[in-house]
This record gives sequence, structure tokens and C-alpha cells, in this order.
Amino acid sequence: MKSTSTLLALRNIINTLDKDLITLLAKRTEIAIKIAKIKVQKNFPIKDVEREQSLLNNLTIFGKECNLENTYIKKLFKIIIKNSVLTQKNWIQNHYCKQKEIKKFSFLGDLGSYSYDATKKYANKECQFFTKDFCHTFQEVIENVENNNSDYAVLPIENNSSGSIDETYSILKSTKLSIISEVNIPIHHCLLSHKKTQLMDIKTIYSHKQPFIQCSKFIQHFPDWKIKYTNSTTDAMKKVSRSENYTSAALGNEKCEKIYKLKTISRNISNISKNITKFIILQKHQIDVPENIPSITKIMVLIKNKEMLVKKIINTIKEYNLQIRQLKSYKTLETSSELTIFIDIKNNVNTNQIKHILHKLNNISIIKILGCYPIDE
Repeated sequence: MKSTSTLLALRNIINTLDKDLITLLAKRTEIAIKIAKIKVQKNFPIKDVEREQSLLNNLTIFGKECNLENTYIKKLFKIIIKNSVLTQKNWIQNHYCKQKEIKKFSFLGDLGSYSYDATKKYANKECQFFTKDFCHTFQEVIENVENNNSDYAVLPIENNSSGSIDETYSILKSTKLSIISEVNIPIHHCLLSHKKTQLMDIKTIYSHKQPFIQCSKFIQHFPDWKIKYTNSTTDAMKKVSRSENYTSAALGNEKCEKIYKLKTISRNISNISKNITKFIILQKHQIDVPENIPSITKIMVLIKNKEMLVKKIINTIKEYNLQIRQLKSYKTLETSSELTIFIDIKNNVNTNQIKHILHKLNNISIIKILGCYPIDE
């Protein structure tokens, strides 16, 4: 009995200490916001790598004096520092934001599409309310914003399994819309069909072309299946749901099971376990991003003398010690010597560095700024 009461007493002490820790973390967050205000006034960057490293070094030394492992202290305070940076970033972004209002979003597919998931993720953060504009093609998504029928366009641009979404890059060449944000969405492909259907019954599967690429290893096990393409994954779900043919199935979002009253036959069928698609958000006007917010400037460069100019472009950017996050190149035509390059530069379009780069590149190629927007580091 005595040992039990001692255990309870010790646990109560730990409970009290845990509450004290939370109280101190809350106070730390309040101070982080005060620091954010000063950073805005002084135009200081949010992330101070030297300060963070110095802080970690001092804390690990102090931790050692308190008989705590270095790795434990580093892991703990890396989480705390990351949260502090995120808190400051969110405060600064909200500080510059206009009052939230109802906005209309255009995206491919219907409820349950991955584009809808991306729309919700962005809209819930940036808008008080939003309305949906379901589209059948990427071009329709863009045209609805260009024609003032919608405020924002949402398009997939990259998948870590299937690669670039070429149709989106093709649209970026011609549209006058600006990219204002990007959203990463986890992709959980499933095989869905009627409640009476079993895996062995399936003869035909429907989906957008991307899920077929991203689930190719699973599909290879069923060489007799007929592949049918649809405009979106939700179009595939609707087709199967409305059909009385119990030998058909659809590839798509696991959330569609309830929406379209289907049964999930196989889960987690993507080629890779952490399947992620990056979506971009576009609108008619560029946004003004404070220079102390980590950001991406995405540009398009049209060149004619391929090999020489590609190297020159990369060297011009590196000359200013700027980091290229991504570089994609596409031939204008198969028979043409022209090349279109898409470059993500980790810097703000308003900085002198980017302005100098754009000025230099303008002398050797045709430049188009696709957008400058904040990113999470």
C-alpha cells in the first residue's frame, strides 16, 4: 500500500510539472508573437539559422549539466523552435491579410476528388466561407477564373510517384493567372466498387489517367482488366455507382466510399506508401509577399539555343547565391529547337537579387513570372 501511495504521489508531481511546462510553452509562444511584430517593423527574416544553432548548442550544454542526453534536448527544442517559426509566420501573414470573405474555387472533379481536398485545405485557412465550382477539365478550371466566374483555380502540378502533371505546365505557358500558393495533399488510392462486387469479379476499371500511373504495380497483377479513362476520379466513381454492372470498379480517393455509396475492395494500392500531390492555387492578380516570409518565385523561360543558354541561366541564378528548388524543361515542339524551362527560385520576386536575375535573363531569353508566394520551410 505504501509503494502504491508513493507511486501516485510521484505521478501527481509529474502531472504538475507537465502543466508547468505547457504554461511556459504558452508564454514562449506569446513572446514569439511579440518578436514577430518587431521583425515586421525592422524587416528582419523570420528564420534565423545562426540564432537557432546557437540556441541549440547552449541548451545541449545546459542539458548535459542536468544529466540529459544531447539528442533528447535537440529533438525537443527543434520541435519547439519549428513551432515558434510557424507561429511567427502565421501572425505575419494574417497581419498582412485582407479581411476574409466568401470566395469561389474552381477545381477538377466533384466532392471526394483530391482537387477538392486541396481546395478545402487552402480555403479553410484563407477564407471565412467558400463556394465550389466543379469542372470537367483543367482548361475549364482556368477559364472560369479568367472569365470572372470564379476567384481561384486549383490544379495539380507534381506527384512524387508519377512526376510532373504535363497538362498543368502546358496551361501555365498560356494563362495570365498568377500562382499565389501551393498545397500538398496525401494521396490514398483505393479500388472501389458495388457492395456485392468481389475482387475476382472485376473486369473493367475507371479513373483519371494519374491514378493508373500511380497504381501501376497493383494493376499489373490483373492483366485482363480493361482500363477506361475518365475526366476525374469522381467521374469514375459516379459511373460505377450508377451502373448496374457489378464487374466494374474505380480508382480514387478512399473518402468516395461514403459519398458514392461504394465499397472499398483494396486499400493502399499506390506504388509508394507516402504518395503526395502538390497543387497550385491561381488567381488573376499577383500577391504581395513580405520579404521576410520564406517564398518561391516561379518563372518560365523560353529559349532557342538550348544547351548553352540553360547553363547560362543556371549560372546566372547561382551567381547571386540563390537556391533553385526545381527546374523543369519542355520542348515547345518535338521538331523545334525552342525549350521552355520552369524554375522555382527560393526568394522573393521583390528582392534586388531576383530583379537583377530577371533583368539579365531578359537579355538572353523570354521571361514570364508565374507567381511569387509563401512556402513552408
